[in-house]
Amino acid sequence: MALRRYVFYLVECWNAGYNVIFQPRPLTVAKRLEMTITEAEDARRRFAYKSKWSGYVLNAAIGLQVLLGSLTTGLSAVATSGRSVNLLVRIS
Repeated sequence: MALRRYVFYLVECWNAGYNVIFQPRPLTVAKRLEMTITEAEDARRRFAYKSKWSGYVLNAAIGLQVLLGSLTTGLSAVATSGRSVNLLVRIS
């Protein structure tokens, strides 16, 4: 929008016969970084949402793994209940 006004201003000055050298004001640091900052904030919001759900899924997978492991252990204990089983755990 600012560029459009600048061009119209130059055309008006040219048509009026003025010899104008118009230097537009340089952009401030805030204006130059505004687009980058908004894109970074959007990316942060998207990836925060994605990582939160990835954490939930990972915790659910770990819980299922623990549950299935305990069921496997329990079933193997029940399946061998008719026989005498000695279990020795050595910690060294």
